[in-house]
Amino acid sequence: MADINSIQEEQAPDTEPKASLASKLQGVLAPMQGLLDKIAAIDHPLVQKFKQNKVLLYSVLGGTALLIVLLLLLLILALMPSKSTKSPKQTPQESVSNEISQEEVHKLLATPLPAPDDEAQDSSVDNLIIKGNVLYDQGYRQEAYEVFRKIADFSQSIANYNLGTMELKSQLYHDAIAAYNESIQTGQNISASAINAAVAAFKIDRFDLYGHYVKVANDNLSEIINEPFYSYAYALTSYYEDKYFETLSPLLNPNSLEFSEQNHRLAAHIFTIFGDDSNALEHLQAAANPEDNKSMGLLYARKAEYAQAKTHLIRFLQNHPNDVEALMALQIVELKLGNYAAAASSLDSITSDKRIHEIAKVTYPIKVVINPELFDVSIAQKTFWERDFENKDKIGYKMLFYFAPYRVFDAKLVLEEITQASNFAQLNITEGKNILLRSATTSKIDREIIRTLVALETKDLRQALAFLKNATKSNPNHAILYYNLGLVYAQLGQYDDAYAHFIRAYYLDQNDYLSGIFAVLTGRFSHKDTERVVFDMVQSFQDHEIQDHIANPAWHTFVENFLNYLNDNQIQESDWIAQAKIKEPIFYALEFVYALKNKNKQGMLENINALKAIFPNDVVVNILAVLTKNFGESLQDISISMYNLFNTDTLDLRPLYYGGALPRELYVYTGFITGSLQNQARIIQNHLTAKDDDPRGALQTLGTINIYQKDFQKAYTIFNMLVDELQENDSHTRFLTAVSAVGAGNYGDATLLLQLAKMETPTAYEARYALGLLYQAAQNYKAAATNYNFVSLADFRSEFFDFQIDTQKIYAYELESNAPPTSEQ
Repeated sequence: MADINSIQEEQAPDTEPKASLASKLQGVLAPMQGLLDKIAAIDHPLVQKFKQNKVLLYSVLGGTALLIVLLLLLLILALMPSKSTKSPKQTPQESVSNEISQEEVHKLLATPLPAPDDEAQDSSVDNLIIKGNVLYDQGYRQEAYEVFRKIADFSQSIANYNLGTMELKSQLYHDAIAAYNESIQTGQNISASAINAAVAAFKIDRFDLYGHYVKVANDNLSEIINEPFYSYAYALTSYYEDKYFETLSPLLNPNSLEFSEQNHRLAAHIFTIFGDDSNALEHLQAAANPEDNKSMGLLYARKAEYAQAKTHLIRFLQNHPNDVEALMALQIVELKLGNYAAAASSLDSITSDKRIHEIAKVTYPIKVVINPELFDVSIAQKTFWERDFENKDKIGYKMLFYFAPYRVFDAKLVLEEITQASNFAQLNITEGKNILLRSATTSKIDREIIRTLVALETKDLRQALAFLKNATKSNPNHAILYYNLGLVYAQLGQYDDAYAHFIRAYYLDQNDYLSGIFAVLTGRFSHKDTERVVFDMVQSFQDHEIQDHIANPAWHTFVENFLNYLNDNQIQESDWIAQAKIKEPIFYALEFVYALKNKNKQGMLENINALKAIFPNDVVVNILAVLTKNFGESLQDISISMYNLFNTDTLDLRPLYYGGALPRELYVYTGFITGSLQNQARIIQNHLTAKDDDPRGALQTLGTINIYQKDFQKAYTIFNMLVDELQENDSHTRFLTAVSAVGAGNYGDATLLLQLAKMETPTAYEARYALGLLYQAAQNYKAAATNYNFVSLADFRSEFFDFQIDTQKIYAYELESNAPPTSEQ
């Protein structure tokens, strides 16, 4: 790829000699030039040693140049006709010279010596020789000598310029400056030589010389104003004076197309400085060759067009397989594309070569950040119902957990005992059967479950969890207890624990389809393979279909429709709820998520209104009711409705203070997309101040609000208090603590917290991905690759984490590498 700073271009002469004298001069000079070329091409050690001795080399070159000039003058004198005798035969050139009128000679005398043509140097010399010949023939000896002196100066300027260019390309910057300076002293090619001398001075950090030569180039631009490379030289001078806007004008409006490649390359560089990647890419493509695939790949990556970036980087690496910049860039692009296995493979390949590994550590370091899409209100408003980070049916699954009934053995007995102690507004319970239990035992366990139900009626999931954990210790083989425990975990958002208890409940009682179905739902959150469970349930359901339908038609239809939902099949009946004697809330919830999957707004409205009739003050039901009215539309117009809802005195906010994941997430996220977070934070803070009870749920809500407000340090303080002081040690709370730690820049704490979350929940893909990024940022590529490989096993996209190129580290590396060596004490 040609250097964008190279002004002179070597071109073959494209003009024929225009005089016999010129032809003969070339006849003499050509063998000498050929001899010099042959000597230069000799690969003998003595010749190489001779060429490396600059003093000796320049002395011989100078002597040779002097000899050539002397031969030139002797030949001219020898070939000139005598004043006293006239040759009987004249050459065509002499004839032309003699035919020139005196007026034309005076006009020739008045014409300034032609400036050298840098695009056809030999042609410029030819023109000078012809002019000198004409003047000499007409008797203007002094003027002819001036022309011949011009030839010698011009040849010296070109020789020094070309020598300087060779030295510059060989990175012999001091020698290049000396050669260009000699070229400048001849008074020819001043701007071109000065620009390249400035480049060489910049390379060796001689900013005093750099500034000097830039000024020389700028002061002498007028000498080349009619040359084809004038606009490019003007652009270069402006560029090296840091006048980037001024640089673009001559590049975009060149005075010639002869330097179009250099124009496009410099323009691409300038547009990159301005951050205009699209125009930079357009200009680079106009001059691109295979060596530019890396640069084009990087520009596509900057534009987030990762597929095109990958294509160009792979093309470049086919010819340069050990180029560390391209290898690291491709690895980063694979991460952005979600090709985690390929990203891990790239890191493994890099670490296998010690030299490449060391260079890679300072090449494109990354910095872990919170995913910017998490805070993009416009995206959130448009895609609220279609967010698929964790699971394509995330909202639907959580709704089903929220409205699922808790189980008792004898619902009538339980209701009688509860009614004596408390007046419940709505008990979401149903009877369950466990063939392993006798009646005496069931009564005893029901009394244990009553304590749980009382806690659940007050929305205190954590207290209910404690009761159920104690009950299962005393009764380790009772399916109903494990179902209830799994449901509490699912509502708290602890899906791995929920899966473990649901699957145990199902295998303790395989007639319990609801435990099996919920095991599948929680397993999908945790990326478990649940196909066998689904197959077993479908087979069992078909084997007992007739007797189950006779025993309880509504529940049988509910299970059938739920299994269809798991398998993405259509619902079988539309009016089954109306025919049910007991209309369970989960019946409406299932119909709602079915309608949601089918984008049936009317069906969603009917079922959410039915739930609102059962739970008129419930915060989840009321939020979903407002959102459903605007289904399929942008949610930016519901701000007033949501603000009024959150400030309603009758709204039951206990699920926020004591409850689980869905109320908290809906409350915070809808506040985020409607701009109500400040008001909501005030409501939660007032509750924490006024109430002296368990603050964990309220603190989790407040911490999540602070994350969406980007107040990461405050969020980290709250979540850290939950983990360290209040012993809220579940993996989800640890994870949110890690999220806020990353946002606050506490990467060490984030790594530790994510390690703990991973140990507690091995399938936590968000934690695994974040750990991979953090390890890569810390240059521990093997650990990063391990985590990327684990994530690659699932169709995963991170909701919370992303990364950027750490430009501060790059600057630090550059400063460190350019720092002068320190003397040892």
